[in-house]
Amino acid sequence: MRAIIKEGIGLFTPQGFLDGGSGESFLSLDDIQATADLKVDMILVSLKKVVFFNKNGLDVFMKVFSKVRQSNHATVGFCDYDEKKYNAIKVFYKDKINFSLFKSREIAMLFSSSFKNLNKNVLLFSDDKSQRSAMAIELHDNGHNPVIAQSEKEFREKSEKKETYDFIIDNTFLGQMGQKIATRVTGNAIIYTISSFLDAEIGDKI
Repeated sequence: MRAIIKEGIGLFTPQGFLDGGSGESFLSLDDIQATADLKVDMILVSLKKVVFFNKNGLDVFMKVFSKVRQSNHATVGFCDYDEKKYNAIKVFYKDKINFSLFKSREIAMLFSSSFKNLNKNVLLFSDDKSQRSAMAIELHDNGHNPVIAQSEKEFREKSEKKETYDFIIDNTFLGQMGQKIATRVTGNAIIYTISSFLDAEIGDKI
């Protein structure tokens, strides 16, 4: 399967059923590596045309992703899903999600370095406080204007004013973003997660 490349994102779009057997027929390591060699920021699998999937099917993609990340450090994950698919993925992997989830390819583009400094107004919400913070930081660093809804009620109310925002983000999750240092807030502590190697310059990046 060949990827479609746009705005720094390599997008694979399988169709039909994704289970342990069919997943391997849709995507190979060579397919992913060929896309990674194009120096893309992200390698994503669209679930738009997927009728059914299970954890075994997604695991096939994750094994390939993990091999490529070791050399490429591109953001990997899934996009183009509805709320039912999003909730299923969260149940499958619980607290062990090390890949990203973007509700749509257009939302993923906001986090791509190839889509910077366009000053987009973005409303965002996640029930995970650390995810809200991480998304806002990424969007701000990319030259956009994030507006954080602190509750689902506030998000619903602000979402009604669609003309105010260029993009509205929910059901999105940031996993490891390349070689960047991820942070999350727990109580009064800021926890840093390092996805690459520690060296003498690490302090300059925090």
